[in-house]
Amino acid sequence: MDFTTLKKTTKSRLRELYIRLQRGLLCYEGLPYRELRHFASQRALAVSNDAKLDSFKVLKGLLEKADDDATFERFFELPPELRQNVFLHYFDSLVVRKVRYKQQPPITLVSRKLREASLPLFYERCEFTIGAVGDLRTIPCKLVPDIHAAPFLQNTAIEHFARIKSLNLKFHNLGVYIQLDLHNKDNPVVSAQVSRSAGEVGDERFFSGLRALAMGIVAREGPLKLRMSDIEEICEMSRQNHDSTAS
Repeated sequence: MDFTTLKKTTKSRLRELYIRLQRGLLCYEGLPYRELRHFASQRALAVSNDAKLDSFKVLKGLLEKADDDATFERFFELPPELRQNVFLHYFDSLVVRKVRYKQQPPITLVSRKLREASLPLFYERCEFTIGAVGDLRTIPCKLVPDIHAAPFLQNTAIEHFARIKSLNLKFHNLGVYIQLDLHNKDNPVVSAQVSRSAGEVGDERFFSGLRALAMGIVAREGPLKLRMSDIEEICEMSRQNHDSTAS
């Protein structure tokens, strides 16, 4: 791409070109007319022999649209590690942008085969939030996704729930907020906050028990580590901590 041609380019167009470069697509700015027609001919795009009809702008538009509409029908012929890298790149982009889905991401809903390959990675890679509804003194308490989290967690199959590695627990009534990172074997409890009304003695016992529980979760064999009983145990620990510090 000839950058000298960009001096009069608008900011929105520069943003588009930058995104194309990030996607690894060719930028056609500054290319000779003959070369643009050659690209269009190679890709069997509908072009005419009239240079007035197929101007630089028209040809660039055709080529860029062809890039955006390009499909790859041999995805499952790629080696497994390459397919996994594609999925991870996609899910990492959701984490960076902090996208909150009301359902599982579209890539997991394309086909049964693609769903089986991508869904486990979705739960392992993305971050989820659940909170407790009602009074935690009612055991077992009712757990539902937090108001800002994806509602579909309520209906998540047990084996997929067990794959979750990044989990935020919010017990608003008790002022307890816990972040679990089950990727991190050395420090699975990334952060834990208790409301200011909690006393120091209760806090230390609570954190010690929480750390011990988290270490036990990450020490389990295999990829399926998290259990609903773990969340219920954390609920009970939080309730006991609240009762002991409030008295």
